[in-house]
Amino acid sequence: MNEHESLSEWDAAYMLGALNSADRQRFEAHLKTCQECQSSLADLSTVPPMMARIAPPDDLLSAPAVSAVSLPAAGASAPEAQPTKTKKPARRRLYFALAAVMLLAAGIGLGSLVNSAPASSPVVQTLALTPATTQDMAVNVGFEPKKWGTALTINCNYPPAAGYNSAETQQSYVLVVQNREGDQSKSASWKYVPGQNVTVPAATSMQLDDIAVVSVQLADGTTVFSAPLKQIPKNS
Repeated sequence: MNEHESLSEWDAAYMLGALNSADRQRFEAHLKTCQECQSSLADLSTVPPMMARIAPPDDLLSAPAVSAVSLPAAGASAPEAQPTKTKKPARRRLYFALAAVMLLAAGIGLGSLVNSAPASSPVVQTLALTPATTQDMAVNVGFEPKKWGTALTINCNYPPAAGYNSAETQQSYVLVVQNREGDQSKSASWKYVPGQNVTVPAATSMQLDDIAVVSVQLADGTTVFSAPLKQIPKNS
């Protein structure tokens, strides 16, 4: 086996950066004067751009990066290459198989592309509660269905401090959730903050479809706001 026959088998390893320094320099020196190896290397050049899109494990591609090789200028003479009988299809099949294995190892596939699609935003329904007595404040409650029940967000808009009397400034409020069977549970409690918007997170184990009424009560049980959930707009 002459030098050309020996070195012509190194093209795939060269493209992968798998040759050691000495062998790489030897192959590059041969490549400058061998048109057949230049053609073979060009045939193999379609896969690296695809492989460059992934980050293969370090232990697979630990060899130094392939350096640029200056090919003969147009019109320059080069020794005539000896004709060969085949295009070495077996080696190319191995090369493409290795590329496929590296793609799988990097986790690139149709399933991962589908799973990377962003999740849809949660559906939050908002209900404005109706005051049961004369009230300057406004209360809205947001409802977000969960597997464990319903997440609630209470938003209270309080008037300035001048809008309260001394008794009202000492009040605390409780959110009460009632299901369709009439069972009630207290989901949150808070105190007033004059002149500000207050957001209070709350939760209940009741599923959204089971909630019939929500209300805001004072500590003594007096209802100051309430609303049935059937009033939630269907398109919210």
